[in-house]
Amino acid sequence: MTDKPRKPVDWDAAEEPAGGGTAAGSRPLVGQGESVTFKDFFRRLVQFDPHDWQARLALDDGCRDRLIRIPTGFGKTAGVTSAWLWNRVHQKNDAWPRRLVLCLPMRTLVEQTERSVADWIERAGLDRHEQVHVLLGGLSPSDWHLEPEREAVIIGTQDMLLSRALNRGYGSGRARWPMEHALLNVDCLWVMDEIQLMDVGLATSAQLQGFATRDERDGKIPRPRRTWWMSATLQREWLRRGPDLGDVDELPIIRLEPPEKNGPLWTVAKTVRGERVPAANDDKAERWAEVVADAHDKAGRGLTLAIANTVKSAVALYKALEKRKTGVALPADVDLRLVHSRFRGAERRQWATEFLAREQCEPGRNRIIVATQVVEAGVDISATALVTELSPWASLVQRFGRCARYGGAGQIVVVDRRHTDESAKDITAKDAAERDEKRRDADRSTVMPYEPEELEAAADAIASLGAAGPAALEALEDERQDLLPRLYPYAPLHVLSRRELRDLFDTGPDLTGADIDISRFVREGDERDVTVWWWPIPAGESPDARLRPAHDALCRVPIGDARKWLVPGSGKTDDGESAAKEAGGGSRNALPRAWVWSYLDGEWERLDKRHVYPGQTILVDAGAGGYDVQVGFTGKPGKKIPVVAEHARAVQAADAADAADEQEELSESNRQYKTIATHGAEVAVEVQKIAKALALHGPEARVLELAGLVHDLGKAHPAFAGAIKDRNGIDPQTPLAKAPKGRWRGVRDMYDHSPLGKRPGFRHELASALALLELAWCARPDHPALQGGREELLDLTVGRELPGGEDRVDKAQGMIAELIDLDATGFNLVAYVVMCHHGKVRATLPMSPRDQDNPDRDGNLAIRGVRDGDLLPALVLADTEGRDFELPQVRLSLQPARLGLSPRYGPSWVERVLALRRYYGDYQLTWFEALLRVADVRASRIAEPRDSRLPDHLVEVESVPTTEDRDAKLRGWIDETLAAAAAEPEAAEAARASARNLKEPKPPRVSTKKGRRGARGGVA
Repeated sequence: MTDKPRKPVDWDAAEEPAGGGTAAGSRPLVGQGESVTFKDFFRRLVQFDPHDWQARLALDDGCRDRLIRIPTGFGKTAGVTSAWLWNRVHQKNDAWPRRLVLCLPMRTLVEQTERSVADWIERAGLDRHEQVHVLLGGLSPSDWHLEPEREAVIIGTQDMLLSRALNRGYGSGRARWPMEHALLNVDCLWVMDEIQLMDVGLATSAQLQGFATRDERDGKIPRPRRTWWMSATLQREWLRRGPDLGDVDELPIIRLEPPEKNGPLWTVAKTVRGERVPAANDDKAERWAEVVADAHDKAGRGLTLAIANTVKSAVALYKALEKRKTGVALPADVDLRLVHSRFRGAERRQWATEFLAREQCEPGRNRIIVATQVVEAGVDISATALVTELSPWASLVQRFGRCARYGGAGQIVVVDRRHTDESAKDITAKDAAERDEKRRDADRSTVMPYEPEELEAAADAIASLGAAGPAALEALEDERQDLLPRLYPYAPLHVLSRRELRDLFDTGPDLTGADIDISRFVREGDERDVTVWWWPIPAGESPDARLRPAHDALCRVPIGDARKWLVPGSGKTDDGESAAKEAGGGSRNALPRAWVWSYLDGEWERLDKRHVYPGQTILVDAGAGGYDVQVGFTGKPGKKIPVVAEHARAVQAADAADAADEQEELSESNRQYKTIATHGAEVAVEVQKIAKALALHGPEARVLELAGLVHDLGKAHPAFAGAIKDRNGIDPQTPLAKAPKGRWRGVRDMYDHSPLGKRPGFRHELASALALLELAWCARPDHPALQGGREELLDLTVGRELPGGEDRVDKAQGMIAELIDLDATGFNLVAYVVMCHHGKVRATLPMSPRDQDNPDRDGNLAIRGVRDGDLLPALVLADTEGRDFELPQVRLSLQPARLGLSPRYGPSWVERVLALRRYYGDYQLTWFEALLRVADVRASRIAEPRDSRLPDHLVEVESVPTTEDRDAKLRGWIDETLAAAAAEPEAAEAARASARNLKEPKPPRVSTKKGRRGARGGVA
């Protein structure tokens, strides 16, 4: 498809169609009584009239994959958000996906985008708190994943969003990965914003969309998935790096048409010139700071933006400018700020109100902002003067957009830090050839993280450029076609294949700690990060198991810097300082005490080098330093990091369950007990509602309903029954699914209290799925999902095992009759979603470490706490109409865990899952899985009506007392650690003062040092 120009929107025709009436597609605004056109709609949302391109996007036919190439300052975020709101929310067009996913390259864009989108959502009549969700590091307090039928906007960085789409969500509980994978690959419109900054993430987004498009064509996507790629410098060629995307030439593109290329935003006057300031002669950025100060002065001391390519360079420039605040070289009252990606949320949150917002750009501010690439895109500020380090052309164009952003005039200086011929003369070398080689090596180091060829091309373009407004930049591209291949190169190191995505389907924990690393598909090279947060941990203690970070506490740290800082023997820091060799807390030469969360153990585990990988969240003792509120992450010992109570929070029940293998908090209710029958019926009703809202009809809807009825059969197992320590007088033979908080045994010994003995790591959902297989075998061993069609092969290999005597069910009734009436695919789907309804047992059935440590007296091992031959007692279930039916006692068999055919059940569990994946596709299968999980969580919150199957005086108890409230204990622990941290400096100073007042002879130096260490609280 060629990029043909389109006619501008005829507003008069759009507002008043010929023949009277309202414009096509007009509909009352949500919450409004009158009919409106898109222009009215946009004006109410954004408070401005729309650009023509925004209208073309919203009024285009259908929701398709597309490209959007619009200059900086022309409202890209408002355009895509309003288009989705107009079609999906206002027009009720079900062909548009329910979720709008705004994927951004940098975290600094997230908060600003959230504020704007939340305002627009509210003006559209929706709930900003319920329908705008930001996915951040750490477990998110948002319940967006529990509302698959609701319109929502999901905002996050490419790290947070792409990792979730790849089924390995950074900062997300392992058991939640499949839910987020499903809901971010089905019924979603992805907007990849500022794609020139996304490196390999751009190719990954193209591949994910390509896979989804193919699945949709094969009938394996139940709801549409679309992607819009957006940038001021977008090149169609970039999308060819995703070979599975299809014909990139056919992707429609939205761009400014000739009539739109006018006005102050298009013709804004921005002068641009180059300045050579070799880093070799300016290692402390003092000459660079002089260039910035001069530009600031010539621009009338308004707002000057200075952009460096690395955090290290930005910090050096900031410090050099601080030194120049003498009142002559630089006004002493200049407001000097530093912005980069290595700050905590607590500091970043203040930026928007203090200086990084449109309203802070009025004349006379006398402010210099030193920043990295984080301000390249989306940050709504306008500088009179811009001093930027030479960078690749796409980045420079974005940086130019921060100068005179609202019109007027501005000046731009591009600082080239590479060697000049003059500076190269100082390079020590034996001859000219060696000097040239050393010069190239030095320049390569200087331009990192970019490639020298990228900067050379940008320098050539700058030499041809006299102005830097949108009109001038477009003219340059038109006149210098020869430069375009060099200005816009794109060659990602890793391209996601379909096979690699399929390998990510199984989310079970790797017992060796060697999970598949997806970081190469999210970001490249040094841009891979971990997330660090600080909290005061008393010497000799570990963090409370329920302690979690608030967003404001989190700081992104490059993985290499984190290793050098946190891991013993990891080498030197960027500044050449040797890493500490002695483990400990407050000493300046001690390694920080640090922890990571262990999914298998359900507690904070001391950090070692295997834990430091991209996407990991690391808790560091606040006494270890490593951070400065003025300059961000330092990785050096220093003052204790300031923390407040709001930087920590208690883990929520759903988060706790998803983040630990043995947690059962989703089985806790607030005050009520519930039977398996009642809870199953409630889940079935809830999944019916969800299916109806999503227009999911036919056999799959009935399969999900049936799965809801039986999903908790395994809770009748004695191991689960024994986990409830207080039944409030309810008959021990009554099978319970839910019990109130405070009535459960502790996590570490939860399943050690049954007549069957200890069953650590017990998973009731495994018992449920095994029970379904056994029930079907007892009633119909020749069912197509079991031995049916394989009899001859079974007879020739492992043999056939047929039910007899008390095992056989002669006349199937109730749920058993419905189960065996399903075809093989339907039966396997019921078993699969039942097995997966907590996300902890899914594609394979491996033993856990707790199983391996707990053999029976014959040496046999359980699988997830279930042993071969366990009896599941008979129990009564109910359908959605309240009719009861009885299930007989069944004996559980672990045969499905073995590879190959089973004499009792035929295909192994792995084979069943593979068959479902082939039939439905991975996206759709995990979507079904997610729907049942959502229904289960939502049904677990139902308080009324109370369970009529339980005695009325026993069904409900008082709320858990404070003495048994885990969160109350955590709050006390938080208060205690904060108080101890606050008192520690005072105690240390008192000890030092006491030592100075001693009349005794001065003690030996070693004794004094030990005494001071002790006053600081010691070394852990």
